[in-house]
This record gives sequence, C-alpha cells and structure tokens, in this order.
Amino acid sequence: MYLDNAVHGAGAKSVYNAMEDYTREYARDRMGLKSDLEAWKERIAQTREQFAKLIGCEKTEVFFVPTTTTGLNVVANMIATERGSNVVTNDMEYLSNVIVWLKRQAKGVQVRFVRNLNGKIILDDVKKKLDSRTAALTIGQVGWWNGFRHDIEMLSEVAHEKGAYLVVDGIQCVGAMKVDVKREGIDFLVCGTYKWLLGPGGAAFLYVSKDLAEKLEPLFMFEHNLEAKSVETNLFDKFDLYNLKYGSKLFRHDMGAFNRPAYAGSWASMNMILKEGIHRIEEKIKRVYEYSISQLHETGFSLQTPEESDKRFGIVNFKINNCREVVAVLRNEKGVIVSPRLGGIRVSPHFFNTEEDIDTLINGLKELGLNNRAKTGTAK
Repeated sequence: MYLDNAVHGAGAKSVYNAMEDYTREYARDRMGLKSDLEAWKERIAQTREQFAKLIGCEKTEVFFVPTTTTGLNVVANMIATERGSNVVTNDMEYLSNVIVWLKRQAKGVQVRFVRNLNGKIILDDVKKKLDSRTAALTIGQVGWWNGFRHDIEMLSEVAHEKGAYLVVDGIQCVGAMKVDVKREGIDFLVCGTYKWLLGPGGAAFLYVSKDLAEKLEPLFMFEHNLEAKSVETNLFDKFDLYNLKYGSKLFRHDMGAFNRPAYAGSWASMNMILKEGIHRIEEKIKRVYEYSISQLHETGFSLQTPEESDKRFGIVNFKINNCREVVAVLRNEKGVIVSPRLGGIRVSPHFFNTEEDIDTLINGLKELGLNNRAKTGTAK
C-alpha cells in the first residue's frame, strides 16, 4: 500500500515506457537508422506548455533545470546579490530551500528565520522579518514534513510591499493541487517532477515571471542561450566570439545538456495528470487525507499537522515513538509504505489512493498495538 508520494510519486507504467521509448529512438538515431526521435523532441518541448498549464503561466516563462535544488541555486544567485541585503525564510523549510540562501552569506547577504509556532508559520512573524533591504521571501508552498499550507497571496502581498521577490519551492504541491502563479503573485517557482507530478528524477522546471525573465541575466551560458546566427557563424564561417548576443528568450534561463529521457517520462506523467484534471486530483487528495486525519484522531494519535483545514494539505504527520523502526515494520510486515519524519510518521496519499488504503494503515497500526502507545508515548 503506497502512501509515500511526498518522497517519490508512485511509478506509472506509462512514465517508464516513455523513457524507454525515447532511449530506444535516440539509440537508433545515433546509429543512422530510421527513428521517431523528432516526435519525441516535440513531446519534450511540450513539457514547458504542460507545466505552464499546471501553474497558470505562459510556456515562455518556464525553463529547464535538472533538479529543484539546482533551480533554487539559480534563483538565489540571480537575486540575492547585494551586500547588506537579506533573505527571509523559516525554520520548517526543507534543507534545499535553506542551504542555497545560507551560501549567499559569504557574499554579505543575511538570512533571517521565522520560527514556527506549533508547526505553523504566522503571517505577523513574517512581516516582522521583512524590511526595505529584503531581496526575497522564500517558502515551500506546502510543508514537506507536516503539510502546513502557506497563504501564498498574503505572503506575496507583504513581500511585494517591501520590494522583495516571492520564491516558492513547489515540489510538494504542483501536481497535487491547483497553483496559479499569476493570481497568487509568485515571482519564482521551482519544482522537480519526481514527487506529486509522478515523473522520474532528473527533470525539473523553473518558472520566472515574464518581466523578470527578460530583465535578469542568465546565471549560466550555454550554446542554446546564444543567437542562432552567431552560433552558425562560429561553426561554419569564422571565429566571432567577441560580442555576446542572446537568442530566443524561450531558452534564456535553461540549463545545458538536460536529461532528455527524464523529460520524456515527465511528458507522460504530466499528460496523465492533465487528463485526470488537477481540480479533480486536488479534491480526491483532500478527501483521502482528511479521512486519514479523522481516523488518526479516532484511534488516539496526536497530529503534528495543523488542525485547521485551511492550513494544511496533502501531507499528514502523527507522533509516534521510534518512528523509523515503526515505519520499517509497517513496510516489511504490513506492506504499508510511509515515511518517518521528525518524531512522527508522514502519510502522503495521491489521487489514486482511497479511504480503504487509510483503513489498511490504521488497522496495521492497531495490529502492532501502537494506538495506545501513541497516546502516552513521547516522540523521539
């Protein structure tokens, strides 16, 4: 029973078939044999448009990066550049969305942390950390360990009031819920495909709002960033590398030789999600994880997930002793796959999960005699 999509989205056969098909056609093309590689190149190019539909932007605002962390590094190095400026984050962020900003301290950028209150980040506490020298407010839209859901529109408003950018790590929400970067006022969003997008590792997307994408210099330079005519001249006619001439804005912030088989798999996974419909997916996930919360309460477990329904989404964490050992027993003896996280067990159902899957988890816990233990035990 797979309830661990916050680690890796469950593998779909169509995703693996797509990666295999692309690799086979690539091999045939390299050997000079007839292949379907051009069609696959078109599908990979379509992933920009697919991702744009899922987050509510134009495809020209979507760029290829290999991982979420890579994309966050790119953003940090583009906008947190001025000595004496600061970046505001919080103490519940996944380490990727912290270390990239801490690295900027060597350049004189201060990193300010908002401390959580019972697993939630309070808006007024965020406001107190922002000032006219704040370069960015950076958050994960859904908390990786307890499912805390930020009020993105309010965070955007308070950040923009101070002239700061809003940077979102979207890996725990895109593919599970409707995201609208325009309505919500998000300036940058980064998301890998291997969690809720149900794709493979090695593929990720960076959203940069149009005005910023055109204004900001790309962090890295690759051949595809250049004007096509300039590349052609240097390949066939003469060396003429003395003036930097950018090419299509569509590729301006793309990383170099990206993992094409991974994007082929991502094309298949996002095609599946778009066909199902992101609104239906969000409704299904909400129904199952709300059911899981009610059953955990009924069984006597204490949640580390916020009690308020508007402050949580998708991920449920409940306290339990020896969480790593318990998770191993659930996997090996009950066939239930979940994760140990910060003194508790994290459950993360996707749209294909059902209430019966949650019943299997709860029954497994009861059979192990863990419900009474949870009432009195102290999390480690």
